[in-house]
Order: sequence, then structure tokens, then C-alpha cells
Amino acid sequence: MESVGLELIMAAMAGALCIGQFAIGRWWGKRCGDKVAGGQSVGQKNTLLAILLAQSYLHPLSSVAPAAYIVWQNIINSIQLSRKK
Repeated sequence: MESVGLELIMAAMAGALCIGQFAIGRWWGKRCGDKVAGGQSVGQKNTLLAILLAQSYLHPLSSVAPAAYIVWQNIINSIQLSRKK
């Protein structure tokens, strides 16, 4: 049960990193004239390889953070799509 707290901390840190990277990308994209593309280019990551490597060579608990990053980036992309409509 002690790993549940660690999982929540890793998921929260992944969320903070994801939001921060999307925000930096949007700021950078605003300077270049396209906020959404800037946010996507900096914030969206392909973390499937990180999950695979974490599960294969590290402790299985280490794959929580990359998986949480995927969830957070999908949430952000869904919010952006709903705002666009």
C-alpha cells in the first residue's frame, strides 16, 4: 500500500511536467505565430519506448510516470480540441 502514495506523486509530477512543457511551447509558439503548434511540438512526447524500457529493465513501478504523462497529454489535447470547436 505504500507504493500507492509514490504512484500518486509520480503521476502528479508527470502532470506538472506535461502542463509546464505545453505552456512553454505555447509561449514559444505565440512568439512565432502559432500557439497550438508550439505547444504540441514541445509538450507531446512519444513515451511508449520509455514505458517499455522501464518495465523491461527497471522496477515495474517506474513505468507509472511515463504512462501518467500519456494520460496528461491526452487530457490537454482533448481540452484544446474542445476549445477549437
